[in-house]
Amino acid sequence: MVERSPRLAVIGHVCVDIRVRPFTGFPERGRLVETDSLDPIVGGAIGNVGRIVAGSGERAVTVCRVGRDTWGDVVVEFLDTWSDTRFVTRSETSPTSGTIVFVDQEGERSFIHARGANAELAAEHIDLVALAGLGIEHVHVGYALLLPGLDGPPMVDLFRRAIELGMSTSLDMTWDPGGRWMADIAPMLPYVDVFCPNDLEAAGLTGEGDPAAAARHLVGAGVRRLAVVTCGIDGAAVCTRAGEEFHVPAVRYDTVLDATGAGDCFNAALIIALMDGLTERDAVTRACEQAAMALAARSCT
Repeated sequence: MVERSPRLAVIGHVCVDIRVRPFTGFPERGRLVETDSLDPIVGGAIGNVGRIVAGSGERAVTVCRVGRDTWGDVVVEFLDTWSDTRFVTRSETSPTSGTIVFVDQEGERSFIHARGANAELAAEHIDLVALAGLGIEHVHVGYALLLPGLDGPPMVDLFRRAIELGMSTSLDMTWDPGGRWMADIAPMLPYVDVFCPNDLEAAGLTGEGDPAAAARHLVGAGVRRLAVVTCGIDGAAVCTRAGEEFHVPAVRYDTVLDATGAGDCFNAALIIALMDGLTERDAVTRACEQAAMALAARSCT
């Protein structure tokens, strides 16, 4: 496969995941229990998106912040295999972010997360003019509401400037334990071409329990091209700025090994398909297929 020049910049959250599988419950205090595997892997929005970028023959540019520690070395070594890492910065004071991922026998996950150097990622670390000069066509940011140095007005400004420089944009978010929801997200939406919350996040943002209604609400709030609400085994509900609404069913696999990163795999496949000129419906269909393959594999590989 011929490697392309970078068209995509992936900005935001990166971490080292330690995945515990299968997780059946915490041991009693002072006790030791065994599990089948403890898998360290580079994850977060950038790590998970990267697996799809690399597999598609793309070479992206990554923008994130890690610590000057062993985990930081691991992250940069992985990112170097599929991306231009000149915009990866290293903190002198904070460690690389880490997450313990507990994967149960049905493939569902629970998390314990330490923000680490991700909390320091700020506008000063993101040179959009330089990215545009490299020929970047699209900027993807993940995970909003888990990047305190960038959330709020700095992220709004990032998206606004990206649009002004002729780049398209996409946004992924996380569950908001602080309850800010639309107070932080709504000002970004007029500068976001593609917005991909899951059904629970979309409900938190809009108050709409129906994913189709939530997608419609988000387009009404300003999303520039399409809002896609992912619904796990129920596929995805889509509303476009042109007024088209449709549902794409999920691809079913008999066995779900690990749902970790499936949403990021969906986002990456969707973005690349849209950059390649596919219609919105075909792009979402391809993204659902990729998410299903991630569910049926370990560590979204």
